[in-house]
Amino acid sequence: MLWALEKTAFDELCLLRRSPPTGDQLTAFHAAMRSDGTPDIYSSSDGVATITIEGVLTPAPYYYSRGTTYRDIATSLRMAAADPQVRRVVLRVNSPGGAVPGLFELVDQIEAFAKPIESVVGGMAASAAYALAAATGRVTAQSRASPFGSVGVAIDLLVFDEEVSIASTKAPNKRPDPRTEEGKKIIQAELDEVHALLVEHISKGRGVSPSTVDTKFGKGGIMLADRALANGLIDQIGGQASVTQLPAARRSSAAREPSTLAASLAASLDQSGSNTDRARRALELMQASGLIETEERRAAALRGDRDLGDAVAELRAARREGREPAPWVAAFGGVSRREGALPAPAETTSSVGDLGDRIVALRKQRRANP
Repeated sequence: MLWALEKTAFDELCLLRRSPPTGDQLTAFHAAMRSDGTPDIYSSSDGVATITIEGVLTPAPYYYSRGTTYRDIATSLRMAAADPQVRRVVLRVNSPGGAVPGLFELVDQIEAFAKPIESVVGGMAASAAYALAAATGRVTAQSRASPFGSVGVAIDLLVFDEEVSIASTKAPNKRPDPRTEEGKKIIQAELDEVHALLVEHISKGRGVSPSTVDTKFGKGGIMLADRALANGLIDQIGGQASVTQLPAARRSSAAREPSTLAASLAASLDQSGSNTDRARRALELMQASGLIETEERRAAALRGDRDLGDAVAELRAARREGREPAPWVAAFGGVSRREGALPAPAETTSSVGDLGDRIVALRKQRRANP
């Protein structure tokens, strides 16, 4: 089985597997795993569903790990989605990661989850477990000592000198020999494909590029919460938030609360750097929290349900009727230049009034110089 698992946990798992269970132990284990359909990791109270994710994660119950299964997490998410009393979901995570099979299907389910969802990490969130946390869009560390990262996949192979493996002629890559450089390259290429998929999902959840994940998220290593916050792996340590890291579609309403925002601004202004850098960070926090409306949001509000064709039609109608274009045309920036109404494109427009002034000035110039 391929693993997305922190190294120490993987080593411990390998040690446990050297002592296979007896038949009676396996029977007792599977009997204990039977349930009435409600996973014991799920609870709900006051409109909040909590899903506890602990230990080494596997697709189904696994004797050697005794950790949470992807199957139970998926079932818990479906229960929360179907319960009208549940308004939001919290994943409580303390896991070093787990198996690759079943991971990405669960990440897809979290990404598509309709209700507000976030992750709170009480211990660690590494590798596969971090991928699940990142998919929720908001990650909080309860402690500065919580480790995050270990983004990557690995496989450990036990090689016997006397073992001979032969593949069919048309499938030379089916049994790569890890003792040779060629064999290692084949195996690493397969791992790289899984790694790219892992990074793709993490980057989507964190609202950053895949290259940022590869360069700033530890390169397979782990980091404690302070560095994880600075590098964008998480959004908050206790009450210390980094709301600028939240993807726009998943920004929590909690980031708009005055107490949380005040703590965020204080933390930002207290950081080292030039006055300009500190001011920029404070501005970003206020924009992310909604206290300062960005040009993009203003333009989107002006556009409403209108499209580019509507803007062109309005400009033409305004010219025919000798009047000013409707204010919402300002939201389309460069379209006005295409129709000859503006001298230069504007990605965003800070003032509808300024736009009108420029249109009037341009028309006067054209009348003076036909």
